[in-house]
Amino acid sequence: MNYRLFNVVLPSILSQIICMTMETIGLIFVGHLNDSAKTAGVGLANIFVNVVCQSTLTGLNNSLPVLVSIAYG
Repeated sequence: MNYRLFNVVLPSILSQIICMTMETIGLIFVGHLNDSAKTAGVGLANIFVNVVCQSTLTGLNNSLPVLVSIAYG
């Protein structure tokens, strides 16, 4: 295994695990209130954050190789 590659990939893996854990923990906390409307609200908020925020950042991140190759030739 290439340890240099692992050192680059590890922060990305950890950040994705933490993001998924935050969504799950929020849903668990609200789920203990036994109110289906509040649980649905947290679920919709998680979907909104995933669609709007993470999709935008993923799109910007995917455009970065093209912009860097144009800038540096």
